[in-house]
This record gives sequence, structure tokens and C-alpha cells, in this order.
Amino acid sequence: MKVLATLLLLIPVLSFGQDCKYRMHKVDEFTNKATIYTKLEKIGPSLRVQFVRIGDEKYMRMKYDLNIGCASSDSYVILKYENDSTEKLMYIGETNCSSPVFASLLPDNIDSIKKVRIRHSRSYRDVKISKPSFLIKGVKCLD
Repeated sequence: MKVLATLLLLIPVLSFGQDCKYRMHKVDEFTNKATIYTKLEKIGPSLRVQFVRIGDEKYMRMKYDLNIGCASSDSYVILKYENDSTEKLMYIGETNCSSPVFASLLPDNIDSIKKVRIRHSRSYRDVKISKPSFLIKGVKCLD
């Protein structure tokens, strides 16, 4: 009976671990640091997100298919949270007009992002997060 009770308690843990979808999960043989990339997941119209951990640093990468111009040093993303506060993240990459990817350190309160504004050379687009549960799940997959 104790064995059955223990197994029943482990089922949620085992099934959660299987929900993580990785593109890469390896440990560097020289530094012993983990490198983890989750698979891209659609979280809103034309917006996909991926979580990355390199050693102890955690990052969020956003890939989007929006016709709003080139990503450049003037480009940014504004995250809008449930409490209506915002956080502006600047694009720090080379000018990219074909397939921009926005990357930043992982924000502290990622679980409460409700909308994202993406600004490029020609325009901006607001994207409502339609799958907020993935933001929480994706971060947990980095641990």
C-alpha cells in the first residue's frame, strides 16, 4: 500500500518532466556547465518563444513573423505585465531584415506577461500572449 501511495505521488512529477521539449540539452565536457535550449513554442499570433540556459544564466528568445521592418539598434520589445507595469528590452544584435530573433536575460516576473510590443524600423506590433502557461513551464524546463 505504501508503494502504491508513493507511486501515485510521483505521477505528477514524472508527467511534468516529460512535458519539456528540448532542442538541445548538453553538458560542456570542459566547463561542466549545462547548455539547454527549449523548442520554440507559439505563445501568440506570429510570436514564438524559446528559453535558454548557458551555465547559470537564463535567457528568453523571441522569434516573430511580423512585417514591421528590420531589427536594428533602435529596435526594442516592451513587456506588459498583469499589473500594467512595463519593462523595455533593447535589441542588441546586428541589423537583421530577414529573420529577426530578440534575445534578453530572463525577466524576473515572466509568469505575468500579458502582452508584448515589438518595435522595428518601420512600425511596431502589439501581440497578446495567448499561451501564458508555456512561459511558466518553459522556465521550469531550464532547471
